[in-house]
Amino acid sequence: MKYVAVLDISSFIWCQKDFEENKEKYYDLMGKLPDLYDQLLENNAAILLKEELYYEIMQFFPYNSMPNGYEIFERLTFDFLSKICNVHVYDSIDNNEITSYPNLVKEHFSKSTTDEVRYLITRIHSIQEPKNVFFTFEKLWEYESNLSTSLKDAKFEYETVCSDDKEVLIKYFEKYKRKFEHNPKHDKYKTGLKESPLSCFNERTGDITKAQELLDKSYEHGNSFYYFDVENSVWVVFRNHEENRYHGFNQNDREKIPASIRKIMSK
Repeated sequence: MKYVAVLDISSFIWCQKDFEENKEKYYDLMGKLPDLYDQLLENNAAILLKEELYYEIMQFFPYNSMPNGYEIFERLTFDFLSKICNVHVYDSIDNNEITSYPNLVKEHFSKSTTDEVRYLITRIHSIQEPKNVFFTFEKLWEYESNLSTSLKDAKFEYETVCSDDKEVLIKYFEKYKRKFEHNPKHDKYKTGLKESPLSCFNERTGDITKAQELLDKSYEHGNSFYYFDVENSVWVVFRNHEENRYHGFNQNDREKIPASIRKIMSK
């Protein structure tokens, strides 16, 4: 099952007035946001994030409001944003007839931030596959319903994850985690010319740790996932054979690795 993460921008760009009046709420949020950062990065989650929206967060994040001793939260936020690799970009298109409930555009947003969030709303309403999953926090959400968008008779509802409980968050991502399963035809020792081996998996020990690690780090293109196995100096391709379960094999021809994947891995 595939998904793309939609982040609640109000988790990053706070209302100054609300911060001054409800500091404990935001101090609590500072303690919980890093858990979401960690899970998104560890699971290499696909995230909807245009470059312009990235810079909006960098510019309007409430740095001047950070109390002494919370500089680490600022660094964690910068670090998270800089490490996102699995980004799904989208066009700067705003269909102003599309509405979201609740409204993702907040009154304290700047004009430029409002524009970027409107583009995000248009994107999630217009493209339903892979499914959009919305990540927010209870203290910001305070609604019983999931996020939804509407355009005339077309209404869509999105799974909404309140990310306050670390253990619940870990279990949530676990159900989407890709799992490696060895295919005997990709045998490291017996493979002939017709089949590609999988150097990172040792059939004699049956230990899938290395192969699973590469799969966890891999990047998606089309219906496959790719990563470079540094230890064996070879590209590895993982292909789905059952829901969330993947076989892997070496790909010695670099030109058969999508250019977008090679570009990511060269960073």
